[in-house]
Amino acid sequence: MLHPETGRDMVLAVKGQDGWGRPSLGTPQLVDIDLNGARIKQGCKLWSVGTWPLKGQFYSDLRKLGMRSGASEDPDGFCHFPLWLDENYFRQITAEHLEDIVVRGRVTGQRWVKSGDNHFLDDAVYNQALAEYLGLSTMTEDEWALIARRRGVPDEMREQTLFSQVPPEPVAVAPPERTDEPASQPTGWLRPTPSNWLKR
Repeated sequence: MLHPETGRDMVLAVKGQDGWGRPSLGTPQLVDIDLNGARIKQGCKLWSVGTWPLKGQFYSDLRKLGMRSGASEDPDGFCHFPLWLDENYFRQITAEHLEDIVVRGRVTGQRWVKSGDNHFLDDAVYNQALAEYLGLSTMTEDEWALIARRRGVPDEMREQTLFSQVPPEPVAVAPPERTDEPASQPTGWLRPTPSNWLKR
């Protein structure tokens, strides 16, 4: 990912953690790693991600209705998807559901159950966690404008967002040119024949 202020690449090692009540991104722990066959003690920071609450928030956002469904505006968290995404993408982001945990005939909680490939769902969840790391969910309009100004975005472009409704500009269509020249007649065997060709 890119840091919003510096624009530099950032890499975070993350690991999903099951269970409710976990933070989006926990406190990192130093772990041993194997780099090119050499073991490096405490050579990496590993961040835990509370995947269960994030999945719940993501599925809640998927249910939100926006302007395309008749709402006056798109609510916070509304999901925008480009038209080029295929059916496999949407199957993967909806590949989990909540299942009751039953102990001795009583429901004691709920857990997420996978019904197919869910790689794109994992991407969405980890992206949410990294957005929290960057503080994107709490940034004000002035802070976004400051980042845009640092990146050299012109003022007129900063007034538009990715989701601004821009009406299409009318396109003038020139009328076809008129001509007084007679239409060309076919030649050869397709040429018109005299109207009295059957007369003897």
